[in-house]
Amino acid sequence: MTAATPPKTSLNFTVSAGLKRIIGRDLIVSDFVAVFELVKNSFDAHAKNVLLAFEDDCIWVIDDGKGMTYQDLVDKWLFVAYSAKKDGTEDKDYRGQKQSSGAFAGNKGVGRFSCDRLGAHLTMQSKTQSAQKIEALDVDWDRFEGNDKDHFIKIPVQHSSAPSFVVPKDVNLGKQGTVLRISGLRDKWTRQKLLDLKAHLTKLINPFDELKSSFSLTMRCDGELAGDEPLLQQYQEVDDEEKAAVSRKIVNGPIENFIFQDLTSKTTHIDVRYSDDGKQLLTSLVDRGHLIYSVAEKNPYPLLVNAEFSCRLFYLNQSAKVTFSRRMGVSPIKFGSVFLFRNGFRVYPIGEEEDDSFGINARKQQGYARFLGTRDLIGRIDVHGNENLFREASSRDQGLVETPASQQMEACFWEKCLKRLERYVVGVTWQDALDKNREDASGLSSAPARSRIIGLVAELVNSKEITLLDYSQELVDILSDKVEEFEGSLEDLKEFAKNTGDDALAKRIARAEKRYQDLQEAEIRAREAAEAERAARQDAEAKARAAEEERDKTKTALDEERKRTLFLSSISTLDLDTITNLHHQVIISSSEIHELIEGQIEKLNSGNMIDKEALFSFLEQMRLKNQHVLAIARIATKANFRMESDVITDDVATYVTQYLRNVSAAYQDKLRIVSDEPEKTFVRSFKPIELSIVIDNLVSNARKANSPVIHIAYEWPSSSTMKIIFSDEGDGFPAIFNDLGRIFEKGVSTTDGSGLGLYHVRQIIEAMGGEITAHRKTGRGAQFEIIIPRKS
Repeated sequence: MTAATPPKTSLNFTVSAGLKRIIGRDLIVSDFVAVFELVKNSFDAHAKNVLLAFEDDCIWVIDDGKGMTYQDLVDKWLFVAYSAKKDGTEDKDYRGQKQSSGAFAGNKGVGRFSCDRLGAHLTMQSKTQSAQKIEALDVDWDRFEGNDKDHFIKIPVQHSSAPSFVVPKDVNLGKQGTVLRISGLRDKWTRQKLLDLKAHLTKLINPFDELKSSFSLTMRCDGELAGDEPLLQQYQEVDDEEKAAVSRKIVNGPIENFIFQDLTSKTTHIDVRYSDDGKQLLTSLVDRGHLIYSVAEKNPYPLLVNAEFSCRLFYLNQSAKVTFSRRMGVSPIKFGSVFLFRNGFRVYPIGEEEDDSFGINARKQQGYARFLGTRDLIGRIDVHGNENLFREASSRDQGLVETPASQQMEACFWEKCLKRLERYVVGVTWQDALDKNREDASGLSSAPARSRIIGLVAELVNSKEITLLDYSQELVDILSDKVEEFEGSLEDLKEFAKNTGDDALAKRIARAEKRYQDLQEAEIRAREAAEAERAARQDAEAKARAAEEERDKTKTALDEERKRTLFLSSISTLDLDTITNLHHQVIISSSEIHELIEGQIEKLNSGNMIDKEALFSFLEQMRLKNQHVLAIARIATKANFRMESDVITDDVATYVTQYLRNVSAAYQDKLRIVSDEPEKTFVRSFKPIELSIVIDNLVSNARKANSPVIHIAYEWPSSSTMKIIFSDEGDGFPAIFNDLGRIFEKGVSTTDGSGLGLYHVRQIIEAMGGEITAHRKTGRGAQFEIIIPRKS
C-alpha cells in the first residue's frame, strides 16, 4: 500500500536588518569606491554637473540629473537590489527616449548603500523637471544595526515633500536634480584624503580622451580654501607644462580629465579600434609623433564589435617618464598602468599601482629584457555594454566577472595591442642603448634603427591576413651603402615593394643593390690584389726581417713596455714593419678608389648616362675612401698600433685626446686645439681610421668657420656611456637652419663644402651605436655632442 503524499505549503524568506551591513559597508570596502558609486549614479541620471561638497560633519553630492518622482522612490530606490538600469526601464519615460544599449555605469541596485559606507545618516532630495514639488527621504542607517533579528522591511525610512531644495550657500541647482546630504561621517576627511580622492576621481571618467567630456565634476571644501590660496597663485605663475602638477595639490575646483594629447609626441603608442562597419580591426603604431604603420585585418573577436572596443596603449621611456612626472606631479608608476573603462567609467581596481589583472608583470618575470611590464605602460581599454557582456563584481573592487566577452577583450588586448607594441619597442628602440633618454624620434633616422623598422613592417605586410593602410615612407626606404645590415634590409624591402606594388621604391632598391654589389666586388678585388702583393713581398723579405727582429727583440720589448700609449710623442724613424703595414692599407684604399673610377669609366664608354643620384653616390664613396688614405697618412708616423688591424679594443678617450694633440695639431696651424684630460677610461672596440675621420671633420669645420680655437671636453652621463663635446668660437650655424638635425643629411653644407663630411660623421658614430647632435652656442660658435655607448 503506497503512503499518501503530504500536502505542500508555501514559505517565504525573511530578510534580516543585517542585510544592510552586508550590502553596505561590508560590500563597499573603500570610501573612494563609495564616492565613485554615487558619482556613477549621477552620470546615469544624465547629469551634466555634479558637486561634491565637504563640510565639517557632512558630505553633499548634488547633481542636475533627471531626478526621481515619488513613485521612483518607492518602486526603485527603496527596492533593494532591484535595478531599473538592468531591466532596461530606467529611461523609459525620460524625455520620451529609452536607452536601448543598456550601457549604464552601474546597474547592481546596491550603489545607494554607498551612503552607509560614508556616514550614519542620509537625507535625499530629488525632483524631476515636470514635478511640482521635491520628494525627500531621511534614512538613519544605524537603526538597521540594532538587532539582526529585526526585519529589514519593517525598519522605517521617513518621507516628506518640500517646495524647494535645501543646499549649501552659493549653490543653484535649477528645476531638477538630486541632492544627497550624508552626515554623521564615519571617517575624517583630511586635506590629504581629499587630495587622494581628487587624484582617484581624475581617473574615474576616461582620462585619455582627447576631447573634453560633457560631464563636469567639481569638489568644494570651504575649510581648505586657505590652504589652496598660495597654490592658486602659483598656478597662475607656472607655465602650461607645470599647471597639472600644481593643480593636483589644490582641493577646490573642477576635477579635470588628464589629456594625453600633449604626451603623444613624447611616447610610443598603439591605437586599436574597430572600423565603422565592425568587420575590421584597425591598428596604428606611432613613435613620438612619427607614424610607423597603420594596418587593417579581419575581426577575430565577434563579441567586441557591439561593445565598441578600443585600446590606446603608451610605452614611456625614461625621458617620457621624467616629462610625465614633471607635468603631472606624480610618477607614472603612482599614476597607474592599463585602465579599463566600461560605459565611460573606470572599473576599479584595474590599473592601480599594485594591480596586475592582465598578468603583464607575471609574464615580464619570465623575460625581463624581452617583455614590457606595467611600469613601462600607461593606457586604457574602452568597452560598452550591459551586464550580459561585461559584469562588474558586486564588491566594486574586484574588477570584472569573467564572461565570454571579457575573455575576448583580454585576448584582443594581448594579441593586437600589447604584443604588437612590445614587438616594436623591444625589437627596435630597446636595441639602441641611447634611445631610453631621447624625447623625440631622432634616433629612428639612424641606419640600424631604420633597418629594424623595415624588417618589422615587411613582416606585417607579408601576412595575408593584414592590409597595410599607411607607413612611414621616410623610414621604410633604401639605406646607406655603408650599413652592415643593408643586405638583409634589402631583401625585406624588395619583398615589401612587391607586396605593396610600390614601383618607385622597387627602382630605388635596384639601383642601390647594384651600387652595393659594385662596392663589394671592388673591395674583394682590391683586397685580393693587396694580399697577393703582400705575400710576394713578405716571402722575399722574410729572412731579413727575421734577422732584424731577432737582433732588436730585447730592445723592442723594452720600448713597448715603456711606450704603452696609442701615439708616440714625436715622429720616429719608420721601421720595415710599420712601412709594410702602412703600404698595405694604402694599397687597399687606393685599389678601391681605382675600381670605383674604372666602373664609372666603363659605364661612360658603354654609352650609359649617369644620373645625378648615381654620380653623387660615386663622389660620396670616393670622398670617404680618400679620407681613409688621408687618415692613414696622418696616423702612420705617430701610431704604434698595427695598421692592418681594422678594429682595436682600447680606451676611446685616450685615443681621441692623443690624436688631437699629436696628429690634428700638426695639420691645423691656424687653429689652437685645447683638449681636456679625460678623468676616466672608456674601453671598447672601435675602428681607429673611422674615429680619426670623425675628429678630422669636426676640427676642419671649426677652422672653416674661422674659429681661433676648438675645445674638447669629456663627460660620463652613466657608467655605460661617454660624451665628447667639441666647442668652437667660429661663425656658428647659418640662421636658415632652424632644425640643426638637417646638417647631418647628405649634401647639406653650412659652408661651401660638399655636404658629406657631417653625413659621414653621423654614419660612423651611429655604426658605433652612438649619436651626434649639434647645438648653437650663446654668442659665437658651434657645439657638437657625441654620445658613445660602451657596447654598440
